[in-house]
Amino acid sequence: MTPKMTPETAPETPSAKSGRHIEIDFLKAFTILFCMIPVHVWQNHTDLFDNTFTLIVDSFLGGFMAAPVFMFCMGMGFVFTRHNSPGEMSWRGVKLLTYGAALSILTTLLPYLLYNIGTADNIYCSSLPAFANQNEDMVQSLPTILTVDIMQLAGLSFLLFALLKKMKLGHWAIFGISVAMCIAGSLAGYYELHAENSVVNHILGLFFCSYKASCFPLFTWFIFISAGNLFGLWYKSIKNKAKVFSWLIPVGAAITAAFFIIQNTAHQPIFYQFLSEEDYYGMPVGDALAVTVFIPLLFGIWWLLAKLIPARWSNALTYPSRHINQYYCVSWVWISLLMGVTLASGWVHDNLTLVLDSLAIILLVTLTVYVYNRFLKERWEAAISRHKFLWMSVVWSIWLGSIVLCNI
Repeated sequence: MTPKMTPETAPETPSAKSGRHIEIDFLKAFTILFCMIPVHVWQNHTDLFDNTFTLIVDSFLGGFMAAPVFMFCMGMGFVFTRHNSPGEMSWRGVKLLTYGAALSILTTLLPYLLYNIGTADNIYCSSLPAFANQNEDMVQSLPTILTVDIMQLAGLSFLLFALLKKMKLGHWAIFGISVAMCIAGSLAGYYELHAENSVVNHILGLFFCSYKASCFPLFTWFIFISAGNLFGLWYKSIKNKAKVFSWLIPVGAAITAAFFIIQNTAHQPIFYQFLSEEDYYGMPVGDALAVTVFIPLLFGIWWLLAKLIPARWSNALTYPSRHINQYYCVSWVWISLLMGVTLASGWVHDNLTLVLDSLAIILLVTLTVYVYNRFLKERWEAAISRHKFLWMSVVWSIWLGSIVLCNI
C-alpha cells in the first residue's frame, strides 16, 4: 500500500535519476559532523549545562537535529533500497545489533577496564563526569555496556519492520502501529515502568524508557522510522522538487514555529524540553509528530543550499553520509579515548576547548574512515564474511560475559 499523495508532475530531477537525493546526503553529513559528534563531546566532557551555548548545542543540535533525522532517513532508506525483503532486513537487524554490542565493548567496557575509574556503581555513560550524579535510578551493579544506544534501536527497528512486512501490513498500518507504540512508551515512562531485577530492567530498556541509560527505546522511537518510510514512498515519486518545496518549506516552518510557541505557552521552555532525558528519550507522541514535520523542512533547506554548492565539492561533502554508520561508530571510539585522557589528566573544559575537541574528533574520524575504506575495507570484509558467525559469537560472548562478571 502506498500513501494517497499526488506528487507534482514535471521533468525528473537529476538526483532522482541517479538514485540519490543530494539534499538528504547533505543533511545527513551535516548532522553527523556538526550535530551528533559535537553533542556527544559536550555530554561526555562537561557538566556546564547552565551556559547558553552548551544548552543550544545539547538541546537543539542534539535534540531536533540528531537522532530523529537519522531514524527518519533510515525509514526512507527502506523505500530506496533494493534489499528490503523480510529476510534481508532481519539479517541487517541482527548485524546492527551485533555492531551495537561491539561498539559498547569498545566504548564502555574497555575504558572501564583501562582507566579503572571508580566502580560500577558510580559510573554512567562510560564514567562520564557530566552524569556522575544522575545514576540514582540506574541498576548499580552493571556498567553501561547495556546502554540502549541508537545502534540497538536501528537493529530492533529492522527486525520489527521485517516482521510487520512479513505479516503483509501496509505502510499506513505500520505507521498507525508506531503511533500506538509511542503512546504506550510515553505512558510507560510516565508511570516509571521498571523491573527490580537488574538484567530484566536493562532488557526492558530496549523497548521502554525504564532507566536513565535507556536511550532510544524502540516503542517511543519507532515512529520516526515508520514516518520516514511513509514519507519516502511519496518523496521517491516526486518529479518537480522546486514546486513541492515551494509549499513544503513554509508549511513546515509554520508548524515548527507553532510547536515552539505552544511549548512555551504551556510553560515548557523549548530547550528544556529536549534537555530533559525523560522527555527526549521517552518522547511524547505530540513532540515526535512535530519533529517529523521539522525534518522535511530540513530537506527543503538543504535542497536550496545544494544549489549554492559547486558540483565538484558534492562528492567530498556527502562522503560522511555514504559512510554514516562508520562515522557514528568511529566517533564514539575516539570520543571515549578523549574521555579517558581528559579524566586521567584532570583537564577542565570550557566552550572553546570543547569546540576544538569537536573539530579534532571530526578530523580524526574522517581520517580513520578514509583509511579504512581506502586500504582495509576489502580485506576486513573478506575475513569477516568467511567467519561471520565466529566473530559474532565472540562479540556476544564478551558482551554477555561482562554482564555476568558484573553481577557476581
